[in-house]
Amino acid sequence: GLEVPDIVYPTWFDGRWDVYSETTSVEAPCGIPLFGGNSTFASAKKEIGPGSALRYKARFIEGAPGIIADREYNVREIVKQAMGENAVQDVSMATPNKFSCLLAPAGAGQILSVDLLTLARRQEIIDGKNFHCSE
Repeated sequence: GLEVPDIVYPTWFDGRWDVYSETTSVEAPCGIPLFGGNSTFASAKKEIGPGSALRYKARFIEGAPGIIADREYNVREIVKQAMGENAVQDVSMATPNKFSCLLAPAGAGQILSVDLLTLARRQEIIDGKNFHCSE
């Protein structure tokens, strides 16, 4: 469940970061049919490696509980790199437990309504240089 109301990051997260995100593997622990089928799995595997890596900005800001992710900013930056400069059409909700937006990926010819719900959350400070979290 939700151990904490939001992920609170160490103070050294505060500010804007240059992020490099590379897919290193793709697995289907529940089977390829539940992943979306053979073609979806094969397409995902093509994303492995530095050629498909995303470079984007991420921002962490001071919130009521401490340093938190600026969710709307971060989603806009990731989507801009993955789907095109103006792919985020609207953000109607950006809370720790729900993020709702309208996306129009470049070349898709359609608008997608997206809702991201946080069902579980965990964080752990390992030491002064390592912090683990998941949502």
